[in-house]
Amino acid sequence: MVHFRRLFQLPDVRRYVAQRIASNADAAHYRTLRAIDDLDGEPGVSTIAELLDLDISTVSRMLEKAIAAGLVASARSDADGRRRILALTPAGRWVLDEVSRVRMELWAELAHGVDAADLATAADVFDRLHANAARLGRD
Repeated sequence: MVHFRRLFQLPDVRRYVAQRIASNADAAHYRTLRAIDDLDGEPGVSTIAELLDLDISTVSRMLEKAIAAGLVASARSDADGRRRILALTPAGRWVLDEVSRVRMELWAELAHGVDAADLATAADVFDRLHANAARLGRD
């Protein structure tokens, strides 16, 4: 899905999304919010970095922006005071839901006229390529 994710970075696609989300919903925070929502338990910075396949310093900057925007709450772990536990605020949940809704509309537009089997094959191929790329560093 890495290749598909890049579609969302194209200027025309970003414009499509920006025109359809409420003015206070920020699509730039989507990956951070999605990662926090997808993780069970007490998601921390390193867990989110691993999920997003990004450096911890990059994720820390992304999280600081989301916290400053009031979309993510941060608290110290009771078990380990060095660790930050992150959670979506109600505003963060709203933004995640709003951007998710628009992304679903966008996928429908992007997939128009493309056979479902072709989409499934493409997704499978790109997932395997991504897995092979990740394996390069371990071999």
